Amino acid sequence: MKGKNKVLRGILGIVIASFLMTMVMSVGSATELPASNFSLEGNTWTLTSFIAGEEVQSPIQNTTITAYFENGSITGNAGCNNYFGGYTIDGNKINISKPLGSTMMYCEPEEVMQQEYLYLEMLGNVTTCTIAENQLTLSTDDNVSLVYNATEAPEFDLEGNTWTLTSFIAGEEVQSPIQNTTITAYFENGSITGNAGCNNYFGGYTIDGNKINISKPLGSTMMYCEPEEVMQQEYLYLEMLGNVTTCTIAENQLTLSTDDNRTLVYQVEAED
Repeated sequence: MKGKNKVLRGILGIVIASFLMTMVMSVGSATELPASNFSLEGNTWTLTSFIAGEEVQSPIQNTTITAYFENGSITGNAGCNNYFGGYTIDGNKINISKPLGSTMMYCEPEEVMQQEYLYLEMLGNVTTCTIAENQLTLSTDDNVSLVYNATEAPEFDLEGNTWTLTSFIAGEEVQSPIQNTTITAYFENGSITGNAGCNNYFGGYTIDGNKINISKPLGSTMMYCEPEEVMQQEYLYLEMLGNVTTCTIAENQLTLSTDDNRTLVYQVEAED
């Protein structure tokens, strides 16, 4: 608890009086979700502040923390890693699954990772949800809040974008691609191409709503790359890709899932 409080004090060190006054007025006028012009679902919510009691802190400079809710699934970026999980809501009561899954990158400085740990811990403990105008407030039972503003997210289509793999997920296990390997997928007019970490691959696909079928076996070039783990990863990726059945896009994140609870998560970079 002492170490946890030290991290909390280190991140929540600045009191912004004018912002706090605005928050009090906004939260005081907030009602249950249907009263706002903004819906919890379908909007990209960008974190503006952590609040613990009377202490308010903005996210660390040059980090962006987001949350996106859709059909019982929450996804977003915690300042370094993408995260994902489930949620249920009843009026202004919300329950977010924990632990939340995430990719496994490390970002510097260390304070970014401390902030990410704090954010995911707070997010997993929220119990109430209020929206006032374009502001979302998620609060815990112990007087801690996460405050977001709604922002317009760029719309990404499955086709015409290069999707870069960020994680393999099997049940609750999450694994990032091996360092110095890049795995991609590109969909266009019923054809899928990409790189599996060593070899280029190609094949066909059909899609109907969020249902997708990718031809198997996928064709590929026949190079060998070292170390052996790169080839093992490539085999796993192509095997999973050939078995995906559902396809969802939230913000700039593509999720392809199989019927046996395995998932490939990709990201596409927004153009400036």
